[in-house]
Amino acid sequence: MKFHLIIPLVIIQLALTMDNSPFDAFQWKNRILVIYSNESSNSLTSQKQYYADGKTDYEERDLIVFVLTDKTLNYIDNSAASIDAIDVRNFLNISEKDTFNVSLIGKDGGIKLQQNTLLTNEKLFATIDAMPMRKREMRKD
Repeated sequence: MKFHLIIPLVIIQLALTMDNSPFDAFQWKNRILVIYSNESSNSLTSQKQYYADGKTDYEERDLIVFVLTDKTLNYIDNSAASIDAIDVRNFLNISEKDTFNVSLIGKDGGIKLQQNTLLTNEKLFATIDAMPMRKREMRKD
């Protein structure tokens, strides 16, 4: 009997969690990479260079890249995003003490990878390519 009560509660909790994502507009269409830096740093510059070096591979994986600061969220090309930066920081659990963070969000809206060091294209692509949805995409191509 208790088991039958737990399942609906888990489903409701999952639904509520998914509704809180600031990236709902991209769900099931795009993967998201958020590069956070609280200042213009060498890490931010290097992470942007990884993107420039692998832009075609990012596009092939339906990956959209955002740059997040304490107060703003922009696309990698510096155009403004219509998503609140504080909502993104809260969603990714980035605190005021953090100086650098890279977060990968899957097409399902879940956080797949977070780290406070540079994320190489090799690790990023290996992480994405190991995802079941990406494996299906590669079989279709």
